Amino acid sequence: MWQGVEESAFDEAGRFVADGTAAGGLLVCKEFVLKRDPVKSWELGRPSYYIRPKYPMKFVGFSAVEDQDNYRAYRPFEDSNGLFRKFAGLHNGDRSGDVALEWAHTHAPLTCHLGIYLNRHGYLYEGYTDPRDYVDDFFEEVDRAATVLALYEAVLARDREKARLMVEEGPSPCAKVLYEQLWNWEEEDEKHHDGILGFALHAVAFEVTRMVRTYASRSFWMPPGRALPSRVKWGWNFDNLLGAMYLQMYWLLEAGENNVTHCKNCGATIKLTASKPTSTDPSKTRKVRSDRQFCDNKGRCQQSYNYRTKGKYKRKSKRDARRSASQDQ
Repeated sequence: MWQGVEESAFDEAGRFVADGTAAGGLLVCKEFVLKRDPVKSWELGRPSYYIRPKYPMKFVGFSAVEDQDNYRAYRPFEDSNGLFRKFAGLHNGDRSGDVALEWAHTHAPLTCHLGIYLNRHGYLYEGYTDPRDYVDDFFEEVDRAATVLALYEAVLARDREKARLMVEEGPSPCAKVLYEQLWNWEEEDEKHHDGILGFALHAVAFEVTRMVRTYASRSFWMPPGRALPSRVKWGWNFDNLLGAMYLQMYWLLEAGENNVTHCKNCGATIKLTASKPTSTDPSKTRKVRSDRQFCDNKGRCQQSYNYRTKGKYKRKSKRDARRSASQDQ
């Protein structure tokens, strides 16, 4: 059975694409507190909680002071492995405020509402003095990430039933809304684009691109030294943890089938662009075959897959033969 994309695939994907680098990090409070919002609780008719930093952030103008006693630098791509998968995995667990609070302490708050927006004149600040991450917003994003990842894994596994289930009854309605509002193709177009799997991949690309455009951006930066245009570097920046996590998923999509594939049995990343020594002459290398289906786990994954799939038909045939023989007697 398909096991899904492993955590390391997200960390490795950035190395297989031309622009898979991200600069900077997040300034994160060392402690957070869980608060009840009485106004929103009254509006919703149920308790509504939010997470906020225990200590205020210090600013000079609009720039945060980096050397603060109560804040720490958090670099998502260095300090955490497989962050997108970890986050999506929260869908199957407890959905309490304590879970969101623990996530903020371990990693960083999502910061769904940045307090800034853009127009043609530049950044406009909404003047938030009390940054809040609502627990409802946190789990809404958990459900979105879980749906995106499940759709992506369904496409990799060629699992049409799982893809359809995620569209119709997935944790997040994002795919269903996209299907109902935008996916109005004729039947022949649907077949041409591989049916529900074509839509699933389209939905993943659409949602990942939208989130990256909202919370991350391509940017240039100048390293110390002589000011020469030839020395200008470029990469990615992210505004919050959501931007960083969706960049991981963005690079996984960008790596594509030309650079990576995944083991048919365990989901491990297989690097199609890598080279390996030949068996006859270790000093020479050859490219990995582009049609590989299993990882280098000493053939165990291929054996396990064959045992579960091909073997089960043989075992079923033997059982049917024995059952038929006993009925004849």
